[in-house]
Amino acid sequence: FDMRKLTIPDSSIRKHRECVGERLQNYLDRLALHGAISWNVGGARIGTEERAKREKERDDLILALRSIHCREFFSRVARRFRDDDISVARPDVLMDFATDCLRWESSLERREPGARNNCRKVLSILFNFSAFVQGRKLVDAGVDGCILWTKRRDASYEWSAWHFIDSLGVRYCPYCNAETVGNMAYLASDGTRRLHQSDLDHFFPKSEYPLLSLSLYNLVPSCCRCNSRFKGSRNHLAERVKRGSLGVLHPYLDNFSDHFRFEYAPNSLNELYVKKNQKDGPLHVYPIGKHVKLAARYLREYHIAEVYRDFYDSELMAAIKSAALYTPSVREVLEAKYPGISEEELDVSLFRASSDEARFNRHRFAKAICDIRSCFLAPDSKFDLKVVENCLFDG
Repeated sequence: FDMRKLTIPDSSIRKHRECVGERLQNYLDRLALHGAISWNVGGARIGTEERAKREKERDDLILALRSIHCREFFSRVARRFRDDDISVARPDVLMDFATDCLRWESSLERREPGARNNCRKVLSILFNFSAFVQGRKLVDAGVDGCILWTKRRDASYEWSAWHFIDSLGVRYCPYCNAETVGNMAYLASDGTRRLHQSDLDHFFPKSEYPLLSLSLYNLVPSCCRCNSRFKGSRNHLAERVKRGSLGVLHPYLDNFSDHFRFEYAPNSLNELYVKKNQKDGPLHVYPIGKHVKLAARYLREYHIAEVYRDFYDSELMAAIKSAALYTPSVREVLEAKYPGISEEELDVSLFRASSDEARFNRHRFAKAICDIRSCFLAPDSKFDLKVVENCLFDG
């Protein structure tokens, strides 16, 4: 895991507020104050009839948005968006805002059936997450209030999903600490420079909460498996409304290392190896700490035990062998041979991971490796290191 909670630099918060938040606010104010608003309905390739049809649908929607109930809804949203600085607000503020938005939408729909859908349509055009990922920027509202994201990535543009992911410095998925996350640039077969970046998971799904789709603290760099397969569009906010609490751990709020522990505990020398598809093997992961129920739920939802056992059995066995081989006495020899070498350098050289929790997100399997080492080094360890080492390496 990336066992330390993610931290967004102040410079990124300022940049996002300036390039995204303030411009979103301008459009929300227009919607609230019945100002001019419009948007493009398609590119040059669509036919005349299709364009006319889309323009009529747009104009009808714009007219519907001018109702007193829609204006009241947008007035509430615009005021709260500004007061709480929603584009860069912390997760707990986002939760409260989204909960209130649900209530406002329900009230809107009761008063004016169909208005909720109309408001969401224009919000999905304005809060264009795909454009943010593609490196396009939201243009300031002009006289006609046309919602416009630039058509192409601007090389001089200084803020996008690419820049956000870079600023976090996360190298491995916060949910599993096994798959890499980050950015890369490459040359395509046609010679053009292309950019690739990791998924950004919406902790609260953008399909349900479009007003949170461009909020920094709702965006979590993650691997495709955790984002699409395991988490999917699970609606944590709906659970919060029902239970009165979030009921899950959050990557920007919780230090995950306080809630989980890996344990290497073979029952005999014949059961030393981590094996694929072996449910009762020597490696276990279990919840610890104050919030055991939340931790247990997280382990179940992201299938951490199965992922580590079935995908990374050989890598974990290499870590276990290193823990058995490089005992404290070996470290003492290396420290004497290389004066001035730091604990950090020794850890990374011998075990491929730092034991500093603040750096777990930069090393693969860091939490698992450190916990496995502690199983060998604990004063009450039941392992005879020499016997285990001989069995592992002879095997």
